[in-house]
Amino acid sequence: MSDPVALIAVARASVRAHGPQDASAAGHPIRIAYLTSGQRSDLPPLGDRIEVLLPSKDAIVETDYCISGAVTKTTPIRGARIVITPAGASHPTYCARRSDALVIALDPDFYRDSVRGALGCEALEIVQGYNGVDPVLREIGDILRAELRFGRVPSAMYLECWARVVALHLAITYGQPPTRRSPGLPRTKLKEILGFIQRHLADSIQVEDLANTACLSPYHFARLFKRAIGQSPHLYITAQRMQRAKEVLSDSDLPLVDVAAYVGFRTQAHFTGVFRRYSGLTPRAYRLSNRASAPHVEPITGEAPAPS
Repeated sequence: MSDPVALIAVARASVRAHGPQDASAAGHPIRIAYLTSGQRSDLPPLGDRIEVLLPSKDAIVETDYCISGAVTKTTPIRGARIVITPAGASHPTYCARRSDALVIALDPDFYRDSVRGALGCEALEIVQGYNGVDPVLREIGDILRAELRFGRVPSAMYLECWARVVALHLAITYGQPPTRRSPGLPRTKLKEILGFIQRHLADSIQVEDLANTACLSPYHFARLFKRAIGQSPHLYITAQRMQRAKEVLSDSDLPLVDVAAYVGFRTQAHFTGVFRRYSGLTPRAYRLSNRASAPHVEPITGEAPAPS
């Protein structure tokens, strides 16, 4: 039986601190990784967990996704944002390139037990990933990093309390109720399909492939998918590609032709036309507009910042 809390990479050294056993959390591990500049998260890239990345306000964190057996380096995550990866999705490996960051991984059973115990009801599932601003999670990250930054290892009970707060906030803010309009498309199967789409946005995604995953005909699958999501598979996939493109354009200097390929378009011209229909701007204009309103961040250097 595993310890409820595993703390990784404290105070620039890869160490593990295991908390005492707790009957309420037994078998439901919480894994917390504290990453200083140059450190990489020590959590496997795939797994059935809910994961939250909490960078410090001036941090830059690189992410590596493993797609079809190959590692693809994505754009940096800037400190103004947090990242939520739902269970069942492809989980990236993080590397802090500037300042520090915190990664909190919650077992889905621990998430559901925390919500059930606090609210007296079943937890809403987290189906979609999130990359954006969240003041509540930002404050929690600041509190925990203040402890870890100076090498102080909080007790397992203290970390577990904060993990339960995170679980409640995730359920209330990002949980989605199961749809009742789609009895033929089980919730677990829908989550699997949405995760498949997120992992393969750079690839050609055919309705037939998604239908085979659900063991349905393409026609029947398309009807049930639209009932569950409110969009046809094609429109949903395109919308997700546009959202991913906005993130890449905001956080990187990747050439537009490479951005197009990264989100599943064969030509830059096709990508530009679709992006303009969805956002009202060309990709280049969107990038310039976003950069003009973003806070200035110094370029990354090869040296880690000296400790104060």
